[in-house]
Amino acid sequence: MVSDEDSTALQNWVIQTLAKRMRSVKNPSIATRRDLGLIAALCAAPARGTPRKWPENSLTIEGREVLLWDVAIEEPCFAVSLRFWHAWRERLARPDQRRLYRKSLLWGQSGLLFPGPNGAPLSRAALHNALRRLDLAGSPNSIGPITPEKIRAAFLWRDRL
Repeated sequence: MVSDEDSTALQNWVIQTLAKRMRSVKNPSIATRRDLGLIAALCAAPARGTPRKWPENSLTIEGREVLLWDVAIEEPCFAVSLRFWHAWRERLARPDQRRLYRKSLLWGQSGLLFPGPNGAPLSRAALHNALRRLDLAGSPNSIGPITPEKIRAAFLWRDRL
């Protein structure tokens, strides 16, 4: 269990690290965009469970507003991460782009927001791997290794306030 101070520190650290990562990568890969989107989705809607199984229509873009489960995303780094992923998700679902980026037909036709290689849900390790790839697996204080469960708990704590 993470204390209130550690929850606040973890929230701030995740937000700052995501924002810094988005600024530092000039031409992010599809995997980097997916990783940023996965972590942003987990933080923005922690009560909805794992984003690995969310339907594609759970994320909508209306003008300048990013809506996740029909709730506007207020945190700018989460909104930008989800906006970038949404744009790529739509782009890669088109047949010409799917072939260009070597995505399977099942991936493009998947009803999931974050489909796995063959259109099925991502593996259980996907969020852990995303944290590791984005260098979020370190720890800001004495929290220990950062896991999706700790991130979910920290952002659920924030929602209770």
